[in-house]
Amino acid sequence: PKMVALNNVRNKLLARAFSVVKRGTPYVVLQKFAA
Repeated sequence: PKMVALNNVRNKLLARAFSVVKRGTPYVVLQKFAA
């Protein structure tokens, strides 16, 4: 189903965002990329 794929993508993005925040690198780059 489509919802499963969308959930997988969102989970990947969230996991990447959290890892970036944990690492302490600037999150602004990701926000620009997402926007």
